[in-house]
This record gives sequence, structure tokens and C-alpha cells, in this order.
Amino acid sequence: LSLSLSLSLSLSLSLSPRHRSVYSSKQEKYNSLRRLCLANGSSLLQTLDTMGLSSYSSKRFVKEARSALSDVIELDILEEADRSPFVGISPDETTDAGVVQQMDIYIRYVNMQTGRPVQRFAAVRECRNGQSDHLTDMVVEFLQEKKIKIFKVLSFGSDGANAMIGVKTGVATQLQRLNPRMVCCHGSAHNLALVGGHASDQVPYLCDKYFPTVTSIYIMYHYSPTKASTLLEEQRQSESAARTMKRSETTRWASRRAATSAINDTLPSLLTDIARHAEQGNDANAIGLKLLTHDYRFVAATAMCDDVLPLIDV
Repeated sequence: LSLSLSLSLSLSLSLSPRHRSVYSSKQEKYNSLRRLCLANGSSLLQTLDTMGLSSYSSKRFVKEARSALSDVIELDILEEADRSPFVGISPDETTDAGVVQQMDIYIRYVNMQTGRPVQRFAAVRECRNGQSDHLTDMVVEFLQEKKIKIFKVLSFGSDGANAMIGVKTGVATQLQRLNPRMVCCHGSAHNLALVGGHASDQVPYLCDKYFPTVTSIYIMYHYSPTKASTLLEEQRQSESAARTMKRSETTRWASRRAATSAINDTLPSLLTDIARHAEQGNDANAIGLKLLTHDYRFVAATAMCDDVLPLIDV
């Protein structure tokens, strides 16, 4: 285990704090990270490899090293939070890829070296249910486990769900009974996303035609290397930005912004390429997309989204 810790420290020091935060727990990702650290000149890893006894990439070793690495990163975060005069907490219900109900917990505090507020991912816990009592117990258990005193928690941010901010039994209400000084906030980013969603619902063309068309464009080029190459060639000839089409997800404005921005940056090339495939006469999808994209409303909606979505990119 001491060897695992030494290796993990070497890996963590080889990466910037930002890059460490995106570290994946999967073994193949770990091995990719290990190769990257070797390429960056990690002296400890080079020493281990030259010994020729082991590559230190077995499933058992990866599990131990991953645990040690996460402990080191978590210790840095908790030490910073401990030095801050106060802490904010922001739990949120979610599901994993297997639709297992979970709760993500983020903490906010002041970095005493820079004087700036920071937010850090702190934990993810499985939920037995979404009831407010159970969620409150999970938050309190987390605070106790990480030795964060409840009286130090002065803010509670949430997505505004009833289980979180219900006036009688919501998580925020129950925590305020433990610490009356705590302030409850409905996250501004979530509020803005709700406003943006409700506003777009008032424009039937966006919901019924535009965003489904954006998704169809992505599918057309993503699953056809031939079409993707013809689009790239058209972009080169017209000297427009070389952009690939992006998927537009209904759950995140950021994905919609990326998708519409890619279309806007290369719109003339995209329309020309779609028309070329449609004129060949044997691609029903391209023929349908030509009718949808060669419409002034599509062009206008693309320009509008490119202006508006960066403002609500949450």
C-alpha cells in the first residue's frame, strides 16, 4: 500500500489540480493516465518500469492506487475547507448510468491564499430513496464523516426541488434547525436554465422543428464518415471554420450551445453539403434535411441561439 501511495502521489503531482479532478476510476483510463505520466517524465514510474518486475497495472494494484490517489486529493480539499471561516454545501440528486439513485455533494469555501471562493466536488452517495428525511441524514453523515462542523455551514444551495427546500420537512429546513444561521438559496444557474427552458417553449418552432433538425444533422454526419469527409472538404474549399457537428441534449444548455455554435460557424458549407447529398436523389434523410435547413427560420434560429445560448450556458 505504501508503494501504491508513492505512485499515486507521483501521478497526482504530474497533473494540474484541474486535470486531477477529471481522473477516471476505470482501469483502462488509469493505464492511459499512467502512460501519459511516463511520457511527461515521471521519475518514479520510470524507475518502476526499468526494474522489469511488474508494470504495476494489475486490477488489484490499480484499485489500491486509485484509492490512495483519491484520498490525497480529498485531503487537500478538506484541509482548504478547514482553513475557511465558513463553508457552503450543495447536494443534488442524480442517477448513474445504471439508473441507480445517487446524491452528489459539492462544497464551497474561501481559499485563504487567494481570497476567492471555490467550489469542489466532495462526494457521491447512493440513496435508498428520495425522501427528504433520508437525504438530510446523508448530508449530516457526510459532514460528520469529513469533520465539517454544522455551525460552520452557512449556505445551502439546491435545485429548488420540494425534497430540498420544502418549508416543513425539506433538507434545507431540517438543516436550518441544526444551524439557524444557514441561508438557503435556489441555485441561480438552475433558475436561469428554467427560465431559458420556459422561454424556448413559447417558440413552437424551436421545440418542434429546430432542435430535432439539429439532432438529425448530428446523426447524419456522425454515423457516416463519407458525409463527414465531404463536409470537411466543403469547409476547406469555402475557407470556413473546420467544425464537426455536435449532439444536442435536452438536459443541458451547454450541449445545445455547442451544437448550434458548430452549425453557425460553418452554416454556408453545411447547407451546400446537405444540398449536394439531396441532389444525388438516393438519400431520403438528406432530402428531408434540405427542406428543413433551407428555410429562413432555421437560419434565423441558428443566429439567435448563437447569441442567446452562451448567456445561459449552464
